[in-house]
Amino acid sequence: VPGVPENGQVVDIGTDCATIRWDAPSDDGGSAITGYVVEKKEASRRAFHRFTQVSGTTLMCVIDELEMNTAYIVRIAAINKYGTGEFMELSRFQTATPFSAPTVQRPPNIRNITSESCTLEWPEVQLDGGSPIYGYDVFMRKDKAAWIKLNEELLFTRQFTVSNIQPGPVYEFKIEATNEAGLTSSSNIPSEPLIISAAAEELPVLAVPMVEVVSSDTVRLQWTEVAVEKCNVTSFVVKYKSEKGSVWSEKETEHSPLQIDGLKEGVSYLFKVAAKSGPTVGEFSEETVPIRVVAARKPEITKGIKDTSVSCKRELRLECHAVGEPIPEYIWSKDGNEIVPADDNVEIVNEGYMSVFLIHHTTMDDAGLYTCEVANDLGSVHSDAVVTVTEVRAHFTTSFPEYLEVDEGSDAIFSCELSDADASVIWLKDGRAIVCDNRLVIEQEDVERRLTIRNARPEDCGEYECATADKKSRTQAELVVKEEEAQIKQGPQDQVVTEFGTTLVLTCETTKPVKSVKWFKNGKEIWSRFQKYAMSVQQSVATLEVYNFEASDQGEYSVALREDERSAPAKVELKVVPFIKLTEDMDTAVMKLHAGSDFAFELAYEGFPEPTAEATLNEQSVDIARFRMHTYDDKLSVRLRNLTKQDSGSLKIIMENVAGRTSKEIQLDVLDLPTEPLNLTYSDLTSRSVMLRWERPREDGGSPINSYIIERKTTGIQRWRSVGKCEPQQCMFLAEELYPSESYGFRIIAVNEVGEGPPSTVVDVFTKSESFELAELAEEARIVLQTPSRPEATLSADNRIVLLTWRLTEGADEYIVERSERDNEWKQIGVSTEPNFEDSVDEDLSYMYRIIAKKGEHESSPSEPTIQLTVQLPDLITEAQVPKDEAAEVGLKEVPETVEEWQLIEEEKAEKLEAQAAKPEEEARPEKVPKKKKKSVKKVTKDEVKGKLEADEQEVRKEMLEKADAIKKEQEKLVEEVIELKREIQKEETEKFEVEVASEKIAAKPHVEEQEQVAEEAKKIIEEKAEAEKKREIPQKKKRKKTEVKPEDEKKPEKQDETEKEKEKVEFRPEAEKEQERPQEQKRKKSEAESEAEKKAEVETTPEERPFEKVVSEEELEKSFERKKLEREKSDAEKMLEEKEIRLEEAKAAKELETEGEKKAKPEKKMAKKKEGKKVARKDKREVKLEEPAMQVQLGEAEVEKKLEKREKLAVRPVESCIKIAYGTENVELKIEIRGECTKCWWTKDANLLDDEHVETTTSSSVLRIGSVDET
Repeated sequence: VPGVPENGQVVDIGTDCATIRWDAPSDDGGSAITGYVVEKKEASRRAFHRFTQVSGTTLMCVIDELEMNTAYIVRIAAINKYGTGEFMELSRFQTATPFSAPTVQRPPNIRNITSESCTLEWPEVQLDGGSPIYGYDVFMRKDKAAWIKLNEELLFTRQFTVSNIQPGPVYEFKIEATNEAGLTSSSNIPSEPLIISAAAEELPVLAVPMVEVVSSDTVRLQWTEVAVEKCNVTSFVVKYKSEKGSVWSEKETEHSPLQIDGLKEGVSYLFKVAAKSGPTVGEFSEETVPIRVVAARKPEITKGIKDTSVSCKRELRLECHAVGEPIPEYIWSKDGNEIVPADDNVEIVNEGYMSVFLIHHTTMDDAGLYTCEVANDLGSVHSDAVVTVTEVRAHFTTSFPEYLEVDEGSDAIFSCELSDADASVIWLKDGRAIVCDNRLVIEQEDVERRLTIRNARPEDCGEYECATADKKSRTQAELVVKEEEAQIKQGPQDQVVTEFGTTLVLTCETTKPVKSVKWFKNGKEIWSRFQKYAMSVQQSVATLEVYNFEASDQGEYSVALREDERSAPAKVELKVVPFIKLTEDMDTAVMKLHAGSDFAFELAYEGFPEPTAEATLNEQSVDIARFRMHTYDDKLSVRLRNLTKQDSGSLKIIMENVAGRTSKEIQLDVLDLPTEPLNLTYSDLTSRSVMLRWERPREDGGSPINSYIIERKTTGIQRWRSVGKCEPQQCMFLAEELYPSESYGFRIIAVNEVGEGPPSTVVDVFTKSESFELAELAEEARIVLQTPSRPEATLSADNRIVLLTWRLTEGADEYIVERSERDNEWKQIGVSTEPNFEDSVDEDLSYMYRIIAKKGEHESSPSEPTIQLTVQLPDLITEAQVPKDEAAEVGLKEVPETVEEWQLIEEEKAEKLEAQAAKPEEEARPEKVPKKKKKSVKKVTKDEVKGKLEADEQEVRKEMLEKADAIKKEQEKLVEEVIELKREIQKEETEKFEVEVASEKIAAKPHVEEQEQVAEEAKKIIEEKAEAEKKREIPQKKKRKKTEVKPEDEKKPEKQDETEKEKEKVEFRPEAEKEQERPQEQKRKKSEAESEAEKKAEVETTPEERPFEKVVSEEELEKSFERKKLEREKSDAEKMLEEKEIRLEEAKAAKELETEGEKKAKPEKKMAKKKEGKKVARKDKREVKLEEPAMQVQLGEAEVEKKLEKREKLAVRPVESCIKIAYGTENVELKIEIRGECTKCWWTKDANLLDDEHVETTTSSSVLRIGSVDET
């Protein structure tokens, strides 16, 4: 064992604690110091008590919970693995006290001086040293001699009467205070000297004068005159001063009363009076209470009595202060009964505005509710206080022994004595109050207090304590009862535990109560351990509790009372039926899984002995090749690989051991990819776009479809490219940004939660050529409906039906009839295929009508409105209401503009306002003739009106036809300019196709002869169609000539012939110019073919003819390059391809940044405006003006940029550059975004290629799936 610690010392001492330090022993006994034991005891005690144990590195300890002002002894011993060493005892120390002695600051006042006595009064001591003042001592000295104590016991009041004094000597007095801590002051502050003279001894002392307030500055004093035989009283001296003043004023009078004036209002004064005999003034009477010079007022309590607590036998003092004029009276009562002092123990002192109630020695009966009532002539008030009387303060004069040992069955007696017989005590055992019964008897006799324990038992052992009621004094002792040895009556029994974590309870019954027992497991003693073993003994039953029972707790348990008394062992076994713990989502919900993925999970289980595990899927055995299951650390790891739709259902986990069998089911719902979309078709084909339509897949794989991916590819390229997405409810898509005369393949992929399903069947689309589209536009431009004639309105006989008639309009399929009831408010009322219409009217209003001709989707301008027709119901109209309005006549002569002319005007307005679309058709119509006030005219015949209208109509028709011909010429000129502009744009495009043509030429050479034959046949077909169209156009021109009146119209065919000649000049260029533009032959010759078809014949090319147009243009390009050598073309093509790809990739990257935000249009809005956009596009092409060549050039550049998308730069970007994954995470996905032409993607880890089965690559992204994250 280690040696004795060194240099032990007490370094700090407080009122209830002390700090000690020490050094480690020089000899550690051959083993490291593991700790130190600290023990303490009071200096008056014999036995040490263990306070604490600290670690081996701690050389300091704070000992707390000490008694104040008490001596203690502390000792320390070191501990190592071999045991506890010798104790080192520190020097004795005593705790401090927090209190100090009180200080008296003011001397006592001398009152009521007589020839033999005087009264001393002193103020309350304020500096009490931290403890309340307990009592006072009074001292006197005579002629500066030594101080003599006058009182035998402490005084509890601040007043004392000194007797047996004599005239002549000089007396001085002082007081000293003692607080409850037992500390006494030593202030030595003497009072004023007191000398009793012989003359003063003969004069009488008068009573306290009576003071009456006369006015606000005057009082009247009265006193009782006393006649003395030995001396002759000649006058009386009255002294007065303010309550807070120090200088007395005096007045002399021969008899009572005396009136004193000149006082200050609101100031309190003191008065006293003395008899005077000659020059000798006798002793003054006592001072009056402070008299305030004020007018009469109702009493008011300024300081009421308060609740207080006082110890028994101590003084009770209650003070009540009040003001009032006249001075009020004070009436004291207790519990509603007036108090009348019956002896000297109870005293009531009234001093002016203050009354004091005193009980010098209180008893327990003095507790209660006290009331002080203050009253004068004007009223009364009162103040209440609750007084509580506590036990008598006392201390023990004798105590019982600190250690008492008795035999079981004998009596144990504890006896002690108090300083006061009336004091109360409390008996405690181990800190708890003792309850008396037949065995425990508490007795008291005078100052003796006694506790008797009859027939002592072992459970009576403990610490016994007797303390005063205030617990400031106490005595303690330890009782030990020697008991008889107990025997085991019934030992612990065999048990089988069926659950983990339960509490095993083993009991042992003895023949009599025992204090402690020892428990053994497999022959080894076990000790009480937190949250594992708990041992207890109650009466004759000893209990062992084993918490959180587990497999290691199995064994044989026994109990021993002592070495020679041990029970038979009890065998404890653990048999737990398997229990499977599923997570909440797996136990209650259906697991949504993806086909092709792995379903891996862990579940905790319990069971002993270790259970075996098996699994079934839908009541069938699981495929061993795909299923893995193993156990470790009470966990079951399950993995089902490569899920399929057939795996949906119930996965049952079964576990079994000797204790039983259990199972859990997990519901699986495997979601698969959707099947391919059905019936993919296309419509609304143009040179730049096509509308795709399809039907939903037959199966969605168990998960709703959330979108469709549209992919396309061009001929000769294997990679599919995503061109858009659309919502699941939208089974159509407008594919835009296509190239004319190009072959495309489209397919649709359905996407759900699992991913992208298989693509649909491919639909091949061949876009229209620009020449064919221009021909269609030209055909549409030729459709110009004439404005219908002004309708004639006739009212029926009953004024309820209006009959409208008008002339037929050439080319019109139907007519729209509109009606106006107010100015500029036209409403469609019907559609007619014949030039007449009947309208029913049922109101007395004025009506106007107009007609609009319609052919397909084309509408003419509205006709002139009819004259205003007024309907009056039910009266018949005898005269036709035909207003003769000058403005209307002028309106008849105005020639409405044709549709084409009006569209050009509206286009100019739209350009100025930077509008995106043309104005509505209603705004494009001519303004209506304002409505004039009706005038009454004479009756005219219907034939006269009709004749006039026909004449005006003929005149208007002539002017309209002239304008229509002029506009048509302008349109033809505009088409020529557009074609010329497109040729320039196509020159630039030709350069970008040189490389492609050169490469394709090598592979296409064997088919040159076959293509030449096809081209010649295509040219013949185009020429035959053009001749047929010319022949068909000649009768139409002759028909128009017959309808025209003016001779100027006959010259139009000549002008048209001149225009055709100019077009021929443009079409047939000299061979020299073609030789200079050989690099541009491909696009330019294609444009010339389109121009020829549009200008000469305006032939409407059918979709079947489009492949021939493309063959002809490609054949002519190949012929232009036949002169060059194949080897030189190949090398030049490869060089140009490399240079062009670099430049195009740079331009493409810059273009993507600029146009990225503009291409994010919502698919819903696009689909809603598809057909409307087609109309606007065709109309815009028809209305292009010569002032817009810059716009056409820009359009051509945009087309070139879109062509470059075929050769995108391959770029890869990860979705997240850095990702943190927790160990054990399941189904982790790493994703990258791909931009460019990508056909395959590889993933590596630490430069090692990963398996393709974990990689899924699409045209725009690639995903790597990790099943479970571990160290690898």
